[in-house]
Amino acid sequence: MIFFLNAINLVTVLFGFLVQILIVRYFGASDSTDIYYLIVSIITFVTSLSTGFLTDLFVPIYHDAKKRGFENAQRLTGSVLTLAFFLGLLLSAVVYFLAPAFVSIFASGFPHDKALFAVSMLRIIAASILFTTFSLCLNATLNANSFFLLTYLTNLITPAFNLLGLFVGGARYGIAALMYATVFSSMTIAGILFIYCKFKVGARFASPFGQRDLNFLLIKNLPVRGSNVVTLLRGPLTTTVLSYFPAGILTLYSYAEKIINVLVGTTNSPLAQVYYTKSSEFASKKDYPSISGLLVHTVQSSAILFAGLFFVTAIMFQKAFGIIFTGKVTPDGIRTMFLLLLALYPYYYATLLGTELGATGLAMKKGRLNFYASVVFVVVLAIFIFPLVKGFSMFGLPVSLFLAQVSSSIVYVILINRIGRLVGIEFIRVQLNTIVVSILVIVAGLFTAGNVDLQILLDSILLVVWIATSWRDAVNAMKLLTAKGEVK
Repeated sequence: MIFFLNAINLVTVLFGFLVQILIVRYFGASDSTDIYYLIVSIITFVTSLSTGFLTDLFVPIYHDAKKRGFENAQRLTGSVLTLAFFLGLLLSAVVYFLAPAFVSIFASGFPHDKALFAVSMLRIIAASILFTTFSLCLNATLNANSFFLLTYLTNLITPAFNLLGLFVGGARYGIAALMYATVFSSMTIAGILFIYCKFKVGARFASPFGQRDLNFLLIKNLPVRGSNVVTLLRGPLTTTVLSYFPAGILTLYSYAEKIINVLVGTTNSPLAQVYYTKSSEFASKKDYPSISGLLVHTVQSSAILFAGLFFVTAIMFQKAFGIIFTGKVTPDGIRTMFLLLLALYPYYYATLLGTELGATGLAMKKGRLNFYASVVFVVVLAIFIFPLVKGFSMFGLPVSLFLAQVSSSIVYVILINRIGRLVGIEFIRVQLNTIVVSILVIVAGLFTAGNVDLQILLDSILLVVWIATSWRDAVNAMKLLTAKGEVK
């Protein structure tokens, strides 16, 4: 059941979040944490940029190969794993030797000494790219066969290693202990997934040469990669802009974004993965009505879960984090983080919808849809980001991201409906009440951030109103979450 995935994912993200809290408690909002979040951003960018060449359309093409015989699917998996290993090895070497260039691109505003320290940390963690690239391809293979549970359980390993590294080596090695922990955790995850994948679906290395399905996968992935390259530029653009602000601002922004990502990961990640797998099966049969119905139910469930957790988080945020970060982050810093959380929410809500729409395009093997939507994202972002940052300081960044994501989602809807009229008025109707209450929560938070007790009171009233008017939608969401036979 998807419910079990959400439960496991909740434990994973809360554990990871606890580790992030301890990191800030240990180092404070300082140069060290700025560098930590910068390094994470660089590694995520490089890994996502490269691995997608093999994984973006893997699931639907795997299903097509499997229809012609399971041995075809095995050959595709083996050739992908071989390429993933050598690609990861190459990228690890590139990041190691070109670490100064990566730091200068992602954080051009860092002082010289801070940039040199970031380079040394990036060189330590570079080896993790090899194992992460390999693991992502193993995950795609398992997900294509509806094996999701282990892929979620292994997500516990990284925060566990980070926690161990922090307590065992934090005092002596500083954030370098976290870099080493990341390398060892990625190695462990890759080993576990490979053994499991070998026994469950017969995964093994195979020659990538002369593999028709692999060639088809790489060709079809080109426009999708083009789209992701465009949208992934958000990472270096964000860190570069924030690197010009005073020390600690990058940490506060990254932490607010981390909290939002915890909410998204808890609520949407399992649903999105199951939706992509199921819609790929429907698309291979040209069953567009089933895709449309599943899209509406998935979006409704994701919106209900994400918004509900956000409302509760907004209520407790300033009080809770004021206590957690006592002595490490000032009250003004907590308030800034809260306002950044409010500013980031609309962007991530729009991204949640864009994720399902993008998955629909991928399921139908229409990678050009993702490319067109991503180009619109970057064009709109380029138009608004600098004027808004100039006018609203760091808060202009999430606002410009929101405008770009909404524009991108509109393009998705237009292009998808040209294929099969998959997105109708029901797509908006099931979210309308949640969207209205979300706007009210943001407005209330913006005007009462300096009066914490009043902010808590208003947000609590809005939460009660939302629950009273959305309980039927919540019931429908639980039906999808507890449906049997979706995962293994």
